[in-house]
Amino acid sequence: MSESKENKIMKASNMLFWGSSGVYILLTAFMYILWDQQGLFLEADAYKTIQDYTKTVAQTNLSVSLGIAALLVGVAALNSKSIKEVIPNKDAFLSTLKAMILFVFSNFCILILSYSKDFVMNHYLHAGIMIYTSFSFSYLMHTVINLFQVTLGKIKFPK
Repeated sequence: MSESKENKIMKASNMLFWGSSGVYILLTAFMYILWDQQGLFLEADAYKTIQDYTKTVAQTNLSVSLGIAALLVGVAALNSKSIKEVIPNKDAFLSTLKAMILFVFSNFCILILSYSKDFVMNHYLHAGIMIYTSFSFSYLMHTVINLFQVTLGKIKFPK
């Protein structure tokens, strides 16, 4: 494949990634606006609904993190078997690892806080933390993609 075609594909995939990340963050914020307009925060059972939502999001995010951990193990295996030189992508690997630890830690905190009525019913704090989590997920995906680009750029595939 020619280098210009690869650059176009890379640019298109970056645009799709950042576009979908932006939509994810905006949808997270929009959910709170929608709940407010529908009067969910004023209902007697709002606490349970928001608590279930929070637990589900945190548990799903933790499951995604385990999948990403498996991908990191795969990248490490590719590096150790395919590249004979000193690998300059240790920074990319460590950045991804740090982003994943931050994401997991954030979701554990959310899971713990989801049992607190004060946290769940504080609209601004809850929305802020959930939006922060969507940002950290986008950052994590960005570092994973960067790691794969660096790793695959170093591997010479036989023709």
